[in-house]
Amino acid sequence: MSLVKVGLLARDEAGLFHAGPLSRELGLIALQRLSPIRDAEAEAEIVALAWQLARR
Repeated sequence: MSLVKVGLLARDEAGLFHAGPLSRELGLIALQRLSPIRDAEAEAEIVALAWQLARR
């Protein structure tokens, strides 16, 4: 099985490899599944608590 044939890699005219169309599509799908706000909520709560303790 060739990574070029399945679309994970592509080759330019100089023969160098780069991300193929399938790699780019999988990357975009992965990015769509991320939720930076949700991922940061726990850390934001910790920062808020630390800030409140520091003000005492």
